[in-house]
Amino acid sequence: MNKTPLYHEHEKLNAKIVDFAGYLMPVYYDSIIHEHQAVRNACGLFDISHMGELVIKGPDAFDFLQYLIPNNLSKLYDGKILYTPLCNENGGVVDDILIYRYSQDHYFIVVTASNIKKVNDWFASHAKSYNLTLENKSSELSMVAIQWPKSAEVLNAMGFSIQDLKYYCFKETTYNKFKTILSRTGYTGEQGFELIIPNEAAVMVWKDSMKYGSPLGLKPIGLGARDTLRLEVCFSLYGHELNDDISPLEADLA
Repeated sequence: MNKTPLYHEHEKLNAKIVDFAGYLMPVYYDSIIHEHQAVRNACGLFDISHMGELVIKGPDAFDFLQYLIPNNLSKLYDGKILYTPLCNENGGVVDDILIYRYSQDHYFIVVTASNIKKVNDWFASHAKSYNLTLENKSSELSMVAIQWPKSAEVLNAMGFSIQDLKYYCFKETTYNKFKTILSRTGYTGEQGFELIIPNEAAVMVWKDSMKYGSPLGLKPIGLGARDTLRLEVCFSLYGHELNDDISPLEADLA
């Protein structure tokens, strides 16, 4: 069974640990209801290090992704993020992914934890006639999410500059000398930010988030509240509203 670099932090907080997508993950720390309310009323901290990260680079990177996704990749500009289904030949959903554009030739892609190998294999099987490289960075990177309404205050307290970061945009920065991707997306229906960092920085970032966020009402949030939060705002989840036999149209993602 896999563990994220934050597993022992969850143990210290007496989290209820369950198997999720092959990872031992916290389903709740206190209660799902209390954690749900914490995100709506103050701020929540999520370990989402089980998510996958892929990098596609090369002269044909744009054409490759534009061919494979049903959305229009040309709407992106450098620093912009696109949420999109990734469909199979029958219109079913291979996964729902986030595409971060660094440039026309360079994309960073966040995929669902249970679909890392599947999406990587799907890309690889279609990439043979394209001039590009595909890298799976999932085992090297961790990710934490800090979600609304005091998320901006927490990040400001940690020293991040977020004033120029628009919704569904990202930028590269550093935190204590570690290269960090700071994005503004989230899947709770609230203002939210994600910090994508090397594994060796994960515990430090988690502890600092707790240190600066706790006085503002921040609480750690498990899988249970993550699910109720996204259900409350009608966001789809792969394996539930989305799968290989359900099209984006059937899932109301037109």
